[in-house]
Amino acid sequence: MEIHDLSTTDTAAVIEAFREAFSDYAVGFSREEIASMLTRRGYSPELSFAAFENGKIAAFSLNGAGICDGEKAVYDCATGTLPQFRSQGLAGEIFNHALPVLRRAGITRYILEVLKSNTTAISLYRRKGFEVTAYYDCFRADISDLSIPTKEPSGLTIRDILPDELRKMEHFCDFVPSWQNSMESIVRGWSSLIVKGAYLNGEAAGCCVFDPCSGDIARIATAPGHRRIGIASALLTAMARLSQSSSMKVLNVDTTTTTLPSFLRAVNFQQGLSQYAMTRPI
Repeated sequence: MEIHDLSTTDTAAVIEAFREAFSDYAVGFSREEIASMLTRRGYSPELSFAAFENGKIAAFSLNGAGICDGEKAVYDCATGTLPQFRSQGLAGEIFNHALPVLRRAGITRYILEVLKSNTTAISLYRRKGFEVTAYYDCFRADISDLSIPTKEPSGLTIRDILPDELRKMEHFCDFVPSWQNSMESIVRGWSSLIVKGAYLNGEAAGCCVFDPCSGDIARIATAPGHRRIGIASALLTAMARLSQSSSMKVLNVDTTTTTLPSFLRAVNFQQGLSQYAMTRPI
């Protein structure tokens, strides 16, 4: 078994390894969803690593690169082991191999998310020096089950917006978005996303970022002074009409906020999986 980075490995082979490693996971992934996920999360083959047996990926750690709080950071897009290679300690070996490479690349922070139910992985990450830094809940709804109020405030306009316009609305969020929902991630995946702004009598009042293929809502927020008057409902209705998926999901809602969860439950989203964000210095 040899371990090296993925700079010379075809992305299609990485995606197939991902699908095989997570074939028994709680959530299924299509090839298109995986490719979109890697793009948005900043997948860097040079900073991602895998264990190979006879040229085939046996286990992997796919990292995205970016800036977090002013530091050069990597984000664990996915760490997985193919079923036939599990219980061999490969994830730990890959991590040990990766650290000196990441240090030489000037990376100072390692970020990941892990399901609260994945106690085996959590134990491994704690042994490797990671600490819990945030708690997230995830929500999902079938579009056919949504119960969205239809009344809209007068003077409301919803239109496509550009990145600079969305940046001016970042303070509408009540919590710091996770890596995969950050502004940096949204911009990386802009071409495959629907990004709408809501304007009330010409004033910016809300925003929504939506992946029509996967049904992923990366951002839905309203300005504090314009809440509970139907703006978020109008944005959600617009996204539902444009969706190519039969369901919608909102991932990584920080548990310290009540505003977004209350809205999601009111329109019939169900809380599902919960995750920890974990971080360690490099």
